[in-house]
Amino acid sequence: MIRKTVVPFLLLLSSLYLTGCVTSGFYLDDVNRSMGDIRTAVKNVYGIQSMNHNQRILITPPLKKNLNDPTPIKDLRERVYARIVIVGDQRPYRVLVEVYEENKVENDWVELDVDEGLSKEFARELNLELIESRDKRNVIDDFRAF
Repeated sequence: MIRKTVVPFLLLLSSLYLTGCVTSGFYLDDVNRSMGDIRTAVKNVYGIQSMNHNQRILITPPLKKNLNDPTPIKDLRERVYARIVIVGDQRPYRVLVEVYEENKVENDWVELDVDEGLSKEFARELNLELIESRDKRNVIDDFRAF
């Protein structure tokens, strides 16, 4: 009697475990910069529309999927936005970049899926900004004693 209820439960539990571990997007590993530097880089490259209470999950404003498209952002039929997650409790951090596609259906935006190619491209641009921002720092002016 118990076996008939336990087996379906275990099958459900194992399927949830397997699907729950799958992540999409692109990871930047070993980012040895402060969380403030990472947030500043995201802001400089894409802008920040919102972030969570501990400032580890950043959401960009809607962006054009194709940068060469001359259509204004408000008239687009498809757009993307990025979700950047700073993972880890100390340096070096791991940064997850997920770029979500959205299509306009009537007057509402419908989220489709994570675009792996764009996620990799956004992560590459963010990494370049992190590298270049280190070269722009002024050691004397940016030093904080306390």
